[in-house]
Amino acid sequence: MDKKPVTGAEGQNGLFASAVYDKVRNELIVKVANTSDKTQPLSLNFSGLKNRTYWPTVV
Repeated sequence: MDKKPVTGAEGQNGLFASAVYDKVRNELIVKVANTSDKTQPLSLNFSGLKNRTYWPTVV
C-alpha cells in the first residue's frame, strides 16, 4: 500500500485492506477483502519488519 490507504483509492478495483498489530498476542493481523466480482492478483510485501518467524493463517 506504500503508506497509502487502499479504501477508495483509484485503481484498487474493489480491494480493501487493513493491518493492525496486537501487542498482547505479538501478532500482525492483515485483512484483505475483494468486493469485486472478479478474481484479482494480490501480493503482500512485509519487507522492513524485524527478522522474526511468522506463521500465516489464511481464513
